[in-house]
Amino acid sequence: MADFDYSDDALNVIGAFYSAERMLYVEGDDDVVFWEYMLGKFGRREFKVQSTDGVKELNKYIKKIAANEINSSAARDADFTELGGVNNYSPRVARTYGHSIENTIISAAVICKIIRSHGRVPGRLVDEEHCENWLMGFYRDFEDLVIYDAANEVAGLGISVLGLNCTKYMKGKLSCIPDEAKISGKLQELNESNELVEKAETVRKAIARSARECCHFIRGHFLSSAALKYVNNTIKKAGSAKNASADAFFSSAVIAFETVFDDDHPELDHYRSNILKL
Repeated sequence: MADFDYSDDALNVIGAFYSAERMLYVEGDDDVVFWEYMLGKFGRREFKVQSTDGVKELNKYIKKIAANEINSSAARDADFTELGGVNNYSPRVARTYGHSIENTIISAAVICKIIRSHGRVPGRLVDEEHCENWLMGFYRDFEDLVIYDAANEVAGLGISVLGLNCTKYMKGKLSCIPDEAKISGKLQELNESNELVEKAETVRKAIARSARECCHFIRGHFLSSAALKYVNNTIKKAGSAKNASADAFFSSAVIAFETVFDDDHPELDHYRSNILKL
């Protein structure tokens, strides 16, 4: 649904074509899978989830929802909205806990499950502690750049910081190890912008006041690209010839995530609250 050509009346009855009471609009196809799971998890099966093929199109629906022009709901990535003070969305607009759905999906436990299932690697060869150490180390290495990335986005400065892929900051094209020299060099470059440095300090304080950690604000695709490299490197070291593509990684991650999203998951209450308010 890339075009926003339907009248409000048509949008209010479109769910009937899918034998659904209401529509839940999301940004893309990956989001459909994630939010369908969340709706089922919390018993909201009256919705049909529909991709709008882009955040710009999704925002058009969100505006109509907020104005009560259409009887629908939406779900979106939180991005940096919490840091930018944008908390006035309609209750009918659900948001991710972290920057993107990937921030919720990807964890050490999920990464280990992907290695075992996709790589056909025996459990005895997969060290969850090693997965956890790699992931926490990755978060620490990129903490300052994540803050600068958030500051740039919130302030609208138009400076290139992280991007959607981690490769340029790693030790090699296929490496899952961050290159300290490359990260340090980028930080030195960014420190030349006084406005960005000032805004970064504001963002750092905002994160400290929030219930979230800096790692929750790393771009989802950036995180996913690094986790994929770690998975493939670990599979190779285990002696398997398997190699996960980005699509295969995401599919495996969603399946694995559904097995760990239990009553003890730290983000459970956030999603329960968001889904039940729709």
